[in-house]
Amino acid sequence: MIGNQGNESGKLDTVETDLDTLKAFEQASTKIYPTTPSGDGVVLTGAGIGPGWGLGSIVEVVPASTISNPFRITGIYVDDSDDSVYEIILYSGAGDTEIGRARFSKVNAGDPAARFLPVVTPEIAADSRIRAKVSAASDTGKTVTIALQYQELI
Repeated sequence: MIGNQGNESGKLDTVETDLDTLKAFEQASTKIYPTTPSGDGVVLTGAGIGPGWGLGSIVEVVPASTISNPFRITGIYVDDSDDSVYEIILYSGAGDTEIGRARFSKVNAGDPAARFLPVVTPEIAADSRIRAKVSAASDTGKTVTIALQYQELI
């Protein structure tokens, strides 16, 4: 048997338990937050301090006690953004631990306003809050509106 001492459930950490975890993740349905009818997205704003890449204020995206099972974020939907190159940083829990980053650009009026950014985070504890910050290359208070795609690990 391949494995080590075990985990809090008493099961050995083995290839088999890893496969069980992956199977549960694969079979979980995808959800979005915020979603309809309140699914307007969450607005993040860059620092507005110029000349660029100033990290904006941290904003709550998913309030604590909203997702009642452990979960993973699998993507960020960008609903709208000003023209710029952006980096979005996601944080989890009371201590705001960084859990993921994504970068995208919208550099002219012909670029689509909405897009999906794949992101795979570590497992996040049930009832954790998720917060985010954004920075922009041409940071004059640029804004981006987001929603998160996630899968519960049940």
